[in-house]
Amino acid sequence: LGTGTLIVEGQVNSTTSVAGSTSRLEVKIPVRKSDPGSLPGLWLANGNTSPSQNNEIAGNVLLSDCNASTSTIRFNNTVPPGSNYTARNTARPMPVIPLPAPAGAISLGSIGGTVTLPRSVDESPINKAITFNNRSNVYVYTASAITGNLTITPGKKVVIYLSGSIPKTASIDHSCAGYAGAAGTCLPTNFQIYGTGTTGEICANGNRQIEAFILAPTYSGGVNGTGGGQGGLKGSFFIKDWGRIQGCGSNTSNIAVVQTGNWADSGFTPVEYPPYIDTFSGWEKKPV
Repeated sequence: LGTGTLIVEGQVNSTTSVAGSTSRLEVKIPVRKSDPGSLPGLWLANGNTSPSQNNEIAGNVLLSDCNASTSTIRFNNTVPPGSNYTARNTARPMPVIPLPAPAGAISLGSIGGTVTLPRSVDESPINKAITFNNRSNVYVYTASAITGNLTITPGKKVVIYLSGSIPKTASIDHSCAGYAGAAGTCLPTNFQIYGTGTTGEICANGNRQIEAFILAPTYSGGVNGTGGGQGGLKGSFFIKDWGRIQGCGSNTSNIAVVQTGNWADSGFTPVEYPPYIDTFSGWEKKPV
């Protein structure tokens, strides 16, 4: 967008022979436009106490709490190689959950045991997929909790309105790895969880990597271990805070969140981020 100029000038103030000597340093700082195409890997609404829990974030991080420090967030810039992820405070509001759940949402109660969504009864003989939040062929469910083994069929679009929590003992499986369907039809944003409770917890099981977009502004989130680096979330976590759930964390340095997804695929309107100051290469000494 342009370049800012920072000038630092110093003058000797003493009784020596060099009194009044002046030096000036100048640096050009590029101002960049933020990319609205990518969904941030992590967006926290309220502070960031040990937000990485020793785990690393392969994605950009936004903090709506302007008093929160970004210094404790640990990044992994090897996914993909050469990445340059950043953490920034922002006054921009988090996306809003479309409330109430739309007509056509299917009530599941508490999801325990072993469940695959969409269920065969939802697909036939009457297909219960609806057009929802700017996306077509979406299966929308409501659930009070997820405590069992939940599998999302690759290539299907599934949204769960969650009024309760997801403990670390729950197992959620949604992966596009090895998907044989048409390119672009299996995406992490196909599976979305909206946390609608006044409070709640979402602790991802670190034994497997969940591909999902999670929007839960009043929930605490975390990853319990990372299964040798293969667990956590591949997508986006938009939540209240990170790493504050008792017993949901890890002492390892594996990747907990991998940023993957675009606003266009999520169904939500892109948030316009403010410009940011990029790094600069060095100072230049200028004559006074």
